[in-house]
Amino acid sequence: MKIHKKITIVILFSAGILTGCSTQKATTSQAKGKANRSVSQTAVTIEEPKTLNEGEITKMNYFAEEMALLQCEIKNLDKKLNESPNNDVVLQHKRELEQKFSDYDQQVQKYFTTQLQKQEFNRVYHDFLNKCM
Repeated sequence: MKIHKKITIVILFSAGILTGCSTQKATTSQAKGKANRSVSQTAVTIEEPKTLNEGEITKMNYFAEEMALLQCEIKNLDKKLNESPNNDVVLQHKRELEQKFSDYDQQVQKYFTTQLQKQEFNRVYHDFLNKCM
């Protein structure tokens, strides 16, 4: 019986130290309450990088150039369709290019998630787009 009481006191005392309770009379519910509050107040702050690495720049240039070229080709096909609206071959080709552009766009959204990456991609994409138009 005495051993059981000593173990209980040691457990409660240990729980008090671990959770910041100052007395040996800390109850299990007090210890749990303190532990839960300390866990819920923990926050992690993740900062976005301030620069792009070489792999990101290479991937960005590839997608930006490919998408700009696709956009220019789609615009040229639109002109052809204005001249002959019933041209099924041109219409089918345009749809294929639009699908490819959409696939690239989904990959870009997956790869470039930070604000810096998005801004830089848009800048590079518009530079390529202006060159081909």
